[in-house]
Amino acid sequence: MIVRKIEDKIYKIDITTDEKSFMEKNDSGGFFIVDQLPFSKFKKWKIVNNEIVVDEEAEQEIIAKMYEREVEQLLNNTAKEHRYDSIDTACSYASVENPFQEESKLFVAWRGNVWAYCYQILNDVKEKKRAIPSLDELMAELPKFESQTV
Repeated sequence: MIVRKIEDKIYKIDITTDEKSFMEKNDSGGFFIVDQLPFSKFKKWKIVNNEIVVDEEAEQEIIAKMYEREVEQLLNNTAKEHRYDSIDTACSYASVENPFQEESKLFVAWRGNVWAYCYQILNDVKEKKRAIPSLDELMAELPKFESQTV
């Protein structure tokens, strides 16, 4: 287990190897590596009245950032499947008349719907209306891109 105190937060990661091997493998003595781990492998802690307690809000923030990267990757990969460099490129043709405008508008709408859905899930989790979904559950729930091409 690795425990690090950074400012007023205490981070704990359960690892299957010794700390030295883990740090050598991850090439970091810092703690940015926590973002690359599955959320089930770590807990974020804070100090309250000189006691160490789980910081659930901070954990949710870390999980949300990890999931944001996966959602962004989905958006970019889908755009690439349609011969664009990225989701930003796919959306960039929407504002002016051109051969790609209609498809670009579909990407703009889809991207907005995906992020709106993600933020709704985040709010529901914060309000304890639902549990944090697994990454697979989240990806399965997201709106699908509906292309007009055949």
